[in-house]
Amino acid sequence: MADLLNTLNVTAGSAEKTKQQQTAVESEYQKAKQKQKIFDPFAGENEEFEIETISEFRKKTCGLKPSEVVLDGWVFQEVDFRSIPRETFQQYDVRGASFWGCTFPEGVSIIDVQSRGAAAWANPTDVPFKAFRAFMYTQPELRLVDDTIYEHYLKHRDLRTKISQTAHDHSIQDAMKDYLEGKTPVGVMGGHGMQRASAAYRQVVYLGYYLARAGFLVITGGGPGAMEAANMGAYLWERSEEEVEQALKLLNEKPAQIEVPSDKKRIKPEYLDTESPDRVLAAFGQPTHAPSLGVPTFHYGHEPSNRFATWVAKFFQNSLRENDLLEVCTGGVVFTPGSAGTRQEVFQACCSNHYGDDPVPFVFLDRHFWLEQSGGVYELVQKTSEGRPYHDMLMCTDSVQELVAHMYDIAKRKQRPLITDPKTLLEAHWEGGVSLGECDE
Repeated sequence: MADLLNTLNVTAGSAEKTKQQQTAVESEYQKAKQKQKIFDPFAGENEEFEIETISEFRKKTCGLKPSEVVLDGWVFQEVDFRSIPRETFQQYDVRGASFWGCTFPEGVSIIDVQSRGAAAWANPTDVPFKAFRAFMYTQPELRLVDDTIYEHYLKHRDLRTKISQTAHDHSIQDAMKDYLEGKTPVGVMGGHGMQRASAAYRQVVYLGYYLARAGFLVITGGGPGAMEAANMGAYLWERSEEEVEQALKLLNEKPAQIEVPSDKKRIKPEYLDTESPDRVLAAFGQPTHAPSLGVPTFHYGHEPSNRFATWVAKFFQNSLRENDLLEVCTGGVVFTPGSAGTRQEVFQACCSNHYGDDPVPFVFLDRHFWLEQSGGVYELVQKTSEGRPYHDMLMCTDSVQELVAHMYDIAKRKQRPLITDPKTLLEAHWEGGVSLGECDE
């Protein structure tokens, strides 16, 4: 290492000092994690030197001279460095750092950064999406780009586009797991055809509502039907039951009359009715911090993502999306009535639960559907799970309250982190840890 520093004419003393500080920070971080009284499967996902904003970078390096900033091993995702003077940026030791989709100070190019020993990739300009992202989609951003990205997805299958899509999905996956640190997601699976005016839809709204109020993060496939209902319930988690009823009334007050084109008859008109959920949002506000996450896919882009998720982790690769959606449900999975896709999710989740080291509860909501109409799905899951730890965590019920109590008891027994203060969801979840330097504030 010393030979390398000498070869590059870098002051070894300054670099070694900063390295020692970085090691101390990492040690303090690990000690803090060991002292936690809860078991957080996502602990450490938002790595100490994984940087998503310029504000986070400034906090991490506060108190250090530019020449003392050593970035070996740091990863920057879509960070805008334009507020930092070129002369200051040029003093950073960027060897070993990675810059994904970042914007550099005026006068600093990607080639300049690469020549100084860093890895750097620009966001491609020939696709209508960011290949390298720092965060998941917010609702306002997705509304602006959703249709354009879907049209591009349908028309382009070339290698360059596929590589950009792969990078995009990795960024979304990383951002989602960063967000989930300190939370316990419960997945709600169910049919996209569940009608807004149905009793089943209303029940799933209350399912999302009570799961969120119990401290869980509600995660769905992000589409219409049961997915929309669960996200809507979680979106309303700070409201009264009377306000939930008001929201349901607004949703069904005057459904939009939509004519589906003849070449798209498989699309249900209700999928395209965004006026109805927009009435709810106009009355209760846009999603800003509710524990409501949607994980849809551009593969099913003909089904618009629902409006009620606070964050949207939208993937190109549907198989990756389905795997990640089920994998992160550390609080368990609720299966509401659905068709082939929901049945696939049942058995995909069962396989993971059957062989995994940390099984989670599965609850099937609607006894008539799962015990009779589904063709014996619940009975098969019961038989398959015999002798396995998750067998005793299975439940088939018509009661939302019984379901939530079941999941809550298991979460407490497993010492999972539950959301107890809504204010924590307003905090910058990507900014954790302590600075390398000390700030004079």
